[in-house]
Amino acid sequence: MTVITFNELPEAVRQLQVQLTKIEELILSSNKKSENCNDQPLNVEQCAEFLNLTKSTVYSMVSRGQLPHIKKGKRVYFFKETLLDYLQEGSVQTSQSIADTALNNLTKLRKR
Repeated sequence: MTVITFNELPEAVRQLQVQLTKIEELILSSNKKSENCNDQPLNVEQCAEFLNLTKSTVYSMVSRGQLPHIKKGKRVYFFKETLLDYLQEGSVQTSQSIADTALNNLTKLRKR
């Protein structure tokens, strides 16, 4: 640990501010990069890998309208966010969550 005198304190604070500014810039640029990665469309191979399916299964689901996609010409594209939403739509509720929902609904009805 470095000992700082009272006279050196303003310079030390200034150096800390500079370092904090650099760290904030790095964090912001890192966040922008990660946001941009999610915005990039996936091709069929990437979608199949993401969903752990074969390419033929992905094509089959697209042709039946079961998988959210974007078609430009003969190419098919997917976005991770919409694929995640699609997966979450198929989630099965546990018995406990169904019971909790029912209890909450009954409680609301009784209050009326």
